[in-house]
Amino acid sequence: MSKAFKSNPTIEHYVQLRRSNPEVLIEVATSWSIDWLFANADILKQHGINPETMAGALDADPACISAISLKLMECLIEREAKESAGETHVQSRGNAIGNSLVSYLIAMMLDALDRNDEMHIPRDLVVLIKHQIGAERSSEDRAMEARNNRSNSTWIAAQLRYQGQPGSIRQVARTLNLNPSTVARWFNDENTFEEEVQKQLSILRSDMMAHVRERLDSYKL
Repeated sequence: MSKAFKSNPTIEHYVQLRRSNPEVLIEVATSWSIDWLFANADILKQHGINPETMAGALDADPACISAISLKLMECLIEREAKESAGETHVQSRGNAIGNSLVSYLIAMMLDALDRNDEMHIPRDLVVLIKHQIGAERSSEDRAMEARNNRSNSTWIAAQLRYQGQPGSIRQVARTLNLNPSTVARWFNDENTFEEEVQKQLSILRSDMMAHVRERLDSYKL
């Protein structure tokens, strides 16, 4: 099955093999090559990547994988700084590392882990992979962040009102050390904010919460 996949390493072929052979070990390493490392050592050095450390990463050494991952992240940070400063075509001109090279080195390290049956992925590599696939900038992540912001701000407002304070958007903003316009943007309009605050306030005033407060007070005694 491993040879079959490597002869045609597409996701369609892999799913077909895996579904028809659910219990069989299928090795998935396809892009590891020490010859590539020798042929591209100068390119790696150009970006400050030590070929010897990369060789260790290809041997699935966790310390080397972490070192390469951190270096690649530094290269990406440097590239983003140059692009933000107005430098154009830095990748095509070789003045900054390209996404293709970063992705290939990631694939080589993952293949090394598979080839050595060492599937512990260092956290530095996890962070690098998440950055490359745009996980922290995804629409799903932004939507969850917005949802958390709305929930947090309305809960704060409800607690303030429960204590007899206004619990307005302006007061919530002061509590969070933010501009009121920032908090206001988390809601479609003032009515939406009020509706959510009232829902949270009803929870605070519920019999269940009263029971919870009684239990907490008893613990304090």
